[in-house]
Amino acid sequence: SGPMKHVLVIGGGASGMAAAVTAASGGVSVTVLEKKEQLGKKLQVTGNGHCNFSNSDLKPADYHCDDAGFLASFLEAHPTQKACAFLEELGLLSHEKNGYWYPLSDQASSVVQAFKNRLKDLQVEVRLQADVKKVIKDPEGGFRVFLEQETLHADAVLLSCGSMASVRDRQPFAGYRFLEDLGLPVVPAAPALVPLYGNDGCELLWDGVRMTCTISLPSGQTQTGEVQFTKKGISGIPVFQLSHEAAAMIRENGSCPVRIDFMPDYSTEDLRQYFTKWADRRLDRVLSGMLPSKIGLVVSKKAGLTASGKISAMTSAETERLLKTLKSFEYEAKGYGSMEDAQVSSGGLPLSQVSEQFEVRAVPGLYVTGELLNVDGICGGYNLHFALMSGMAAGEALAGMAPEGGAV
Repeated sequence: SGPMKHVLVIGGGASGMAAAVTAASGGVSVTVLEKKEQLGKKLQVTGNGHCNFSNSDLKPADYHCDDAGFLASFLEAHPTQKACAFLEELGLLSHEKNGYWYPLSDQASSVVQAFKNRLKDLQVEVRLQADVKKVIKDPEGGFRVFLEQETLHADAVLLSCGSMASVRDRQPFAGYRFLEDLGLPVVPAAPALVPLYGNDGCELLWDGVRMTCTISLPSGQTQTGEVQFTKKGISGIPVFQLSHEAAAMIRENGSCPVRIDFMPDYSTEDLRQYFTKWADRRLDRVLSGMLPSKIGLVVSKKAGLTASGKISAMTSAETERLLKTLKSFEYEAKGYGSMEDAQVSSGGLPLSQVSEQFEVRAVPGLYVTGELLNVDGICGGYNLHFALMSGMAAGEALAGMAPEGGAV
């Protein structure tokens, strides 16, 4: 194939910028069309503003998608070190904390700035508030991209529009429509990485507490970490990690039982010994030495016990009920966060539709990367790693740097 003439990248988030920088450094003329008033708007706030961009432990099992084989070979070809090296090319050093990778500055804003600087150095044209209306194949070859006032021509188009997750503005999301207009299948979107909601009366009591718990689903999936208890339900990373499966169960059955272990570091036997040792004390006082006071209240209420009563006054059945409530509190999740509350969404173009360089098989010259594909990972840098590395892989193909029909 001859030299690539002009590439239009639709979407100036992590994935689109990674593709633009890579393609432009391979000598291609690139224009980025971003609908918002700034580049990398979600990138700016990712990881609470610290930008957790990758993880030391990337496994296909940490992602939900329609083609685990594709993902396995992709992750093998694009390990954590490759993401770090990519950022280093941009002029950013990185460091690792507990397996999570961050820029050394610990600021997402420095990542956005490094991308902007690089795009400028490479003379990539960036058009902000460029609202793309439609993308069609040009019968003469290449593509036509329609904006409100004009039509642009491109030899190749990269769609990196992200998803509707955590978008608070009211502009309709066009990414799926572009795919459908080009005759491509789209897996319907659903929020992933969301809080779980219930209404069994304990939410107002526990609102505001953050504590380390183990939570588990009926399937046996478990997660341990800091759970945030809110007036609507439960949130925090352990909840997000299980939310894809829990939400699917709620959609199917109307609810999903979640078990919470409030004391993951203590066995039931350890706790039974403490209750024996402190038998002459009031239940509420013993619980307040173990748990945040609000959670102690929730536990005694759920177990149906008098908080001010002495432990020695409890029957053995009541003691067992107390232990079960502490170690295996059953919470009925009946709902989950909206797309607005979600960090990422599931759904999009199936991976089976693209080559290993993210070119759409049915529409040569069209590339799709990042969250617009039907791939969503757990929390911990997985989604940003996929966005950056899929953008880089497509950028290499656009620059003609990648070998023709590389290893699958």
